Amino acid sequence: MNGRRRVNRRHRFVFGSLVTLLSLLPACKSPSPHPKPAATRDGRWRQDVEYLCDNLTRLHKDFFRYSSREGFEAARRRLLARIPELSDAQIMVELAALGAWPGDAHTGVVITADKRLLRVPLATNEFSDGWFIVAAPEGHEDWLGAKLVAIDDHSMDEVLQRLARIISHENMYWVRYRLPRYVRLPEVLHAVGVARRPDSFRLRVRLADGASREIEMRGVARDELPQFVTYHDAHPIDDLPPSRKNRDQNYWYEVLPGTKTVYFAHNRCVENPEKPFAPLAREVLDLIDDGKVDRLIFDLRYNGGGGEVVAWPLLRHLAERESINRRGGIFCLIGPHTFSSAKANAISLKKWTHAITVGRPIGNKPNSFGEVRTFRLPNSELLVRYSTKYFRRWDTDVDSLYPDIEAPDTFADWAAGRDRALEIARDWSE
Repeated sequence: MNGRRRVNRRHRFVFGSLVTLLSLLPACKSPSPHPKPAATRDGRWRQDVEYLCDNLTRLHKDFFRYSSREGFEAARRRLLARIPELSDAQIMVELAALGAWPGDAHTGVVITADKRLLRVPLATNEFSDGWFIVAAPEGHEDWLGAKLVAIDDHSMDEVLQRLARIISHENMYWVRYRLPRYVRLPEVLHAVGVARRPDSFRLRVRLADGASREIEMRGVARDELPQFVTYHDAHPIDDLPPSRKNRDQNYWYEVLPGTKTVYFAHNRCVENPEKPFAPLAREVLDLIDDGKVDRLIFDLRYNGGGGEVVAWPLLRHLAERESINRRGGIFCLIGPHTFSSAKANAISLKKWTHAITVGRPIGNKPNSFGEVRTFRLPNSELLVRYSTKYFRRWDTDVDSLYPDIEAPDTFADWAAGRDRALEIARDWSE
């Protein structure tokens, strides 16, 4: 009798283990093996299209949650039929459009880093009042600070809408933030119907003095790009705000001079083995406990994600400290680049504490996909990213986490070294 019970217990254990393993199988799905390369250029591109579509729809957590399966299959068929008439760059753009189909900013085909695409010698940044040139080739310092107005007579709003089709996104704040990576690629602009030619375009800008100018931009290979001069190389600033310092560090802090406010920059949700987060968090908590600081500004504006738990040694212990966990005690700075795990940190601060958010809307939805894995297409070797989990962090499905206090970051403020969001958080009072 006892032997039978032992056998039954063993059977239950084995059965339970099998159930557990089976439940994990969907999370362990892998990309399918690469096929043997086709003999022709068109055949190889067809293989890449089929491989992308079959694997993305199978591996993604819920590819058609927000989009149409029928529309996707129709787009696949159209691309397969058009391959003979399209250039390689045009096919890459259409692959990016298929990758952007689910409306998941974590999922997509990465084309902006591809060395096969031509680039123009231009670097721009997105600000709340538009896109401005922040770096230019040596000898063209007069371009610096110019505002982008149009590309081949298409307004920047038109350019934004055309590129939105191929930029994986959940809201337009992310598309605006990502646009500078694409306006450097004439072949991409040509493929979406903006540039007239695949190797060049005319860029209309408004100079700092208000004058309008057209600049002929010609694409070159990536390794042929000239030396760049940045805006602040040409217009140096003596006293940068804290948010413009130590961007290469994953996280750091300082007590703002003449205040009892600690500024904590969390630039990447990645642990630094040489400088772990927990001891740094302990230092900040000790400052709070000793009464040396009574306000915390937690800056997530330049954090594109990683692992949300990295910041928990600080965030989880703020709620239990009444001296800081009060209205006006904790501020969280957010913006379009606040993404993924950084977004999760901002939401945690909102839920766990009385934190006030300051800045601009973030670049992805509070409820969104994540836990990214990757594969490469068999012939072009383009990198593909896809989400394996869905995270529900907010009570309602909204397109962004909006700040409690809006703080524009204009080009003029950036050029002058002013940080309006930080100033608001530092100087806030009821």
